[in-house]
Amino acid sequence: MNDRIFEKRRNIFILLALSALLTGLSVTYPKYLGAFEWVTMIPLAAALFALSENRDIKLRKIYLFGLFYFELFYMVGFHFFLYLYPLDFTGLDNFSSVLVILVAWLGLPFLQALFGGLMFITFAYAVRSPLFERLPVLKLFALPVIYSAYEFTQTLGWWGVPWSRLPLGQTEILLTLETAGLFGSYFVTALIVLVNSLLYFSIRYKEKIKLSRILAGVSLSVFLLNFAAGGIIYLAKESKAERAEKITVGVVQGNYDSTEKWTSSPVAMLETHLEYTDKCIADGAKLVIWAETALPFSIEEGDYYTERISKTAEINEAVILVGCMQYEGQESFNSILCFMPSGEISKTVYYKRHLVPFGEYVPMRSVIDVVLPFLSELSMLSEDMTAGIDSEIFETELGNFGSLICFDSIYETLAIDSVRDGAELIALSTNDSWFSDSAGIYMHNSQAKLRAIEVNRFVARSANTGVSSFITSNGESISEIPPLTEGFAVAELSLLDSRTLYSVTGNIFVYLCFMAISAVPIYSLVEFIIFKRRVTLEEG
Repeated sequence: MNDRIFEKRRNIFILLALSALLTGLSVTYPKYLGAFEWVTMIPLAAALFALSENRDIKLRKIYLFGLFYFELFYMVGFHFFLYLYPLDFTGLDNFSSVLVILVAWLGLPFLQALFGGLMFITFAYAVRSPLFERLPVLKLFALPVIYSAYEFTQTLGWWGVPWSRLPLGQTEILLTLETAGLFGSYFVTALIVLVNSLLYFSIRYKEKIKLSRILAGVSLSVFLLNFAAGGIIYLAKESKAERAEKITVGVVQGNYDSTEKWTSSPVAMLETHLEYTDKCIADGAKLVIWAETALPFSIEEGDYYTERISKTAEINEAVILVGCMQYEGQESFNSILCFMPSGEISKTVYYKRHLVPFGEYVPMRSVIDVVLPFLSELSMLSEDMTAGIDSEIFETELGNFGSLICFDSIYETLAIDSVRDGAELIALSTNDSWFSDSAGIYMHNSQAKLRAIEVNRFVARSANTGVSSFITSNGESISEIPPLTEGFAVAELSLLDSRTLYSVTGNIFVYLCFMAISAVPIYSLVEFIIFKRRVTLEEG
């Protein structure tokens, strides 16, 4: 008997490991494996139903299975941490560097997995509930709804990092992603999981040939309908972009790595960026974007740096967005300054809204300083930076530009806020030198593709060491500067003012998912009250 239990549990672990690794690889390497994402979660569905339908398996044990699954899944997505070695730019020795990298690579997935385990419990509770017993057809939709809600929770709190959201696996297919402009990328997540879930049931009921074929047919229909809708949306957005006002935009890639960024001559860094800015302008650019902290220090009106940039902007009647540090009293900000065609510096300053934990601030510093002091040392700054709170649109005679800095771009609500406040184009400045030439830089670039589709805006992305790119409102990358190279790129982009349904309604699809999940305990409670009352009446 024990051997049989062990074998069943081993098989479940195998299913979970297979699904976690294959799905993680699909998300991490969409160019090669993204298409497989529509089937890689079949083993997950098989394992979850096996766990949930066996009432002898306690919820706490199911939680551990969830912890196992998501730890593996996120370890694949966060494997770029290995490319951070050595962390000499932080002043850490080799041993400390290895320790920090291992803690990051294993620890951050663990934080995500803690909530992933709750997703497994939620699923099991739903499948075992009276509502699902009364309406077993709900099993078809349980995993898509619950997984989408879980993915949304990864945007909450400092520990929530939606780095490996499922739609990233579709960023090389695009037509499967266009419905994100209607209901958000979480809707695409639901579709991916729904197709996998339907295919699982098709296999499960293979002996009932007619039912199996119906389920497989519905699964294929969901995929094809989403693909067809994506094609229609793609063509409509392309038509709008063609008719819209255009602006020629340049991005500069200075290629200063994590060590050089803090040790190079400030004047030399300025001259490098001005040299490529001049080349952008020579190719017709009227808006030039520099990377995050292209100048990793504070610049102020009237100093040498601002005078040089202002002169370039004025002579060429161009707008130049410069990544730098800014200080207000004791507070420091990761910022974007806007140099206007008049040569003046805009009064509007963009402050990064979502700071990187352990990079720009230390969460729960009083605890971390005692428990894991070496993590506090990972931050380049002795004091925590302050996050911005507003979208701060740069209103210029050339157009209205919204900014995002690095980590901002993986949180959809920040791009939505920028568009709601009038951004006609998104200027994204990022560092990414931490990623070297790993999959991390491409995953980060793919996040920008999601934002472009969700809000129907062109994105110009300037990365310190790459990838710098131009992304259309359909999520298509039309030009890129390869990583670890110095240079510039210029492209003609459309200024758009139309709104997607998603940018108007926000994450209403996710809220509906949470409402559907909450219906399960509510139904159980109502049924219990009715049963209790019936028993009381009978006894009376």
